[in-house]
Amino acid sequence: MTKTEFLQTMRQTKTKTAPPDPVAEVLRRAGIPTDVPYYAGAFRNVEQALASRKPQSMAFWQVYLLSMCGQLEQLERTAEPEDKPQERQLLRSGIRTVQAVLYALQDTERTENEPRETA
Repeated sequence: MTKTEFLQTMRQTKTKTAPPDPVAEVLRRAGIPTDVPYYAGAFRNVEQALASRKPQSMAFWQVYLLSMCGQLEQLERTAEPEDKPQERQLLRSGIRTVQAVLYALQDTERTENEPRETA
């Protein structure tokens, strides 16, 4: 076995045995691929939202998502298709990030509300 084959086997084994990262999973569910420039920022945003969550967090993020969608809709309605491409892209990536935050909050809430097994 060559060194390259060995390293490839080790990576595959690590991938198969490593527990899934819940933050990476919600980013994937929100349609954020790992190779986009804002992936690290979105990852950090989800982690921070989970770390600082409060009872009203879900409502805040839902309103924020609705606001961003409204901004994008207004931009697309009033601007020509070739106008403000960066602003459109920022809004779309922000919307996906907020969707990931909401997925994470929902998953956390669901996990915390599941009945615990007692021995």
